[in-house]
Amino acid sequence: MTELIEAVRRHADFDSEAEARTATRAVLAALGRRIARGEAEDIAEHLAGDPADWILPTESDGPTSLSVDEFVAFVAEEADADEDDAWDYVEAVLGGLSDVLPEAEFRGITSQFPPEYDRLLVET
Repeated sequence: MTELIEAVRRHADFDSEAEARTATRAVLAALGRRIARGEAEDIAEHLAGDPADWILPTESDGPTSLSVDEFVAFVAEEADADEDDAWDYVEAVLGGLSDVLPEAEFRGITSQFPPEYDRLLVET
């Protein structure tokens, strides 16, 4: 289990590593769409294993503008979860990222969020 998966599991108290991996993969995929590719690549350098691949955007276009509700809906779809669980996933993964990334890298993510995303950052 990677350091990030462990941190995510602690933040959400997931019952299994598989659930923590699913949540992490879905949120990192959403972040990869939401933030600049260069920022995603910088973050990937600090992550080990699969999470380093999960954050890299699959599309060559620039970042996609997503409202916070669209972001959470994307996570729900990626994780095959309901939106209540997706909210928990986002909060857990952002909390995990705040634990494992250097502060400047984590702020590089959050600085690209519009103000409405602040409600996702309450516990980070």
